[in-house]
This record gives sequence, C-alpha cells and structure tokens, in this order.
Amino acid sequence: MGVTRTGQLASGIWGDHSALIDWCEQNYHVTRYIAEFTNTLSKFVFNPFRYLTPSFDPLTAFDLKPKDLLTIWSLFGSFFCSRSCFQHNSIPFVSMAAYGFVHVLKQGMAPRLSLAYAGMGLVGVGSFLFHATLKWEFQLADELPMIWFSSYLLWSLFNSNPGYDMSVNAWLGLGSLITVDLALSLLYMAYPNPLCHQALFACILLASLKRTNHLVGNVLPEQHRSTVNRLYLTGAASFLAGFLLWNVDNEMCDSIENIRKVWGWWGYGLILEGHAWWHLLTGVGTYRMVTASILLLATIKSTDPSERFEVVDTFGGLLPYVRRVSADKTK
Repeated sequence: MGVTRTGQLASGIWGDHSALIDWCEQNYHVTRYIAEFTNTLSKFVFNPFRYLTPSFDPLTAFDLKPKDLLTIWSLFGSFFCSRSCFQHNSIPFVSMAAYGFVHVLKQGMAPRLSLAYAGMGLVGVGSFLFHATLKWEFQLADELPMIWFSSYLLWSLFNSNPGYDMSVNAWLGLGSLITVDLALSLLYMAYPNPLCHQALFACILLASLKRTNHLVGNVLPEQHRSTVNRLYLTGAASFLAGFLLWNVDNEMCDSIENIRKVWGWWGYGLILEGHAWWHLLTGVGTYRMVTASILLLATIKSTDPSERFEVVDTFGGLLPYVRRVSADKTK
C-alpha cells in the first residue's frame, strides 16, 4: 500500500512505509529516527532556551557564524524572524497554534474560540508523526484533523448569533457536522485517495471564505472590517505562496534534489526543502486567518456593550493576537 519515490529508502526504524505519499526529501538522511527531517521539525519545533532563562542568547553562547545561522533558521523556520525573535520563540506550526491558544485564554475570551487554535495544533502534531514515520495511520492523523479543524471553523462562522448559548439549530448543525466528518473519515480510510482529501479541504475553505465575506460585509462593525480583511488577505497570500512552493517541490523534485546534493544538505541546501517551507508559510497563513476569525466571532458574538476587541501585533506583525478590552480600561 505504501508509496516510495525512486531511490528513496522504503523502510526505517518504524517499519515499512505505508503512507500514500513520499515527499521530496531524502528519507533518514539525518537520523534513523526521523524519515523526513525538515518536514518533521518545521511542524513541531519551539525554542527550548526560552524555558531555561529568557536572558540566555544561544547565538552568542555558541559563537554561531553566518552560515550556521542560515542553517538553523532554515531548519527551525526562523527566516521570518529577527535575532530577538529567535531568542524568544520560533514560529513553526504547533508553536504558533499554542501561542494563539494561550492568548485566547489569557484574555478571558470564550473557551470555544480557543478550539480553533487547538485544532490547528492537532494538525501539526499529526503532521509531525506522519513525516517522522511515513506510516499510513499517521498520514490519517495529519490529514483527517485538517478536515475536522476546518469544519469546526465553518460551523463557528455559521453559528454567529450573539452569545455563546447553544440553540437547537446550533446543536443540529454541530451534530450534522460530526456525522458528516465521521462518514467522510471512514470513507477515506476505506478508499484512500489524497486527491479526494485535498478537494474536500479546498471546498471547506472556499465555503468558509464565502461565509466570512458575508459576515464582514453585513454583520461586523465597520471599524474592524479593514483589520479582518488585512489578516485574511495576508494569511491567504502566505498560504498560496506555500502552495506554490509545494507544487514546485513536487513537480521539480529531481532537479531540486540534484542542486541540494551540490550545495550540501547541512548548509544552503536547506533553503530548497520546499515542503518544509509549505509547512511554515501555511502555518503563518492559517494562524493569521484563524486570528481574523477570532476577532470576527468575538466581536459579533459579544453581548456586553462595554466590551471591545483589538488586534495586537507581535513578532514584527507576523503573529498578531486578539486582545479583549473593556470600556473601563479605555477611560
């Protein structure tokens, strides 16, 4: 059942590969414990030094040279950050989801809103396991949460009446969503075809964008419209850039692989790991679009006239979060 590209290792410490996809990265070329090294870490890396001591500077402590910085930043997705960003937090997929999740809870917003970031993090964990092992069961752990997560966001956008009490229609919608997702998941497991998964995911995204456009144009207060639109558009642009690199990586794999051999993997060749860039760019894009949805939903569902919400830019504006502001705090 497994698919392996020509010239690639078809098994490793986790057993024979059973996944239906083998991306354009040499399998087990760094460690026998991880099949696709950069594809794995680009989903699930954070800066551990932050939790040791915020004042510790690994760049100075280890006397890293420019080429070393390029290698590390490529590996950990820190091309988007300045030196201070690397010192405090790197930004791959799971870390971004955790960052947004924590801020929703810290701001005292409805816990339901934090589930959007939790779903994003679940996708990242599944993808980490998939790329590390290239096993079919973990491919499912990567792909199925994408459908569940995006479906939940779509349901949230349609359940947009003020307040968070669940109406009969909301429960019916949620029940229908769970039923459809379970049925589609079982169907995909029985008749696996990645193209079907990709088409379904694209349909959910398009439906979400259409619903978002309606809410922004007809329900959201005017003062927030430009912010929500900016976050959605820049998020979509990042997502599409990642999608472009993903396709280039797939279609030109042999040529890219030859260049990587000349440049050397542990060096400038890291720049050409297109699927890792897909993870990072779609991670940033997804984070920004989820944050736009949080601002949209928190604003239109609020029942407190004294409550308002604003976006706070962090990491050079790359990873904003929504802050809850009461009228008392603005006086």
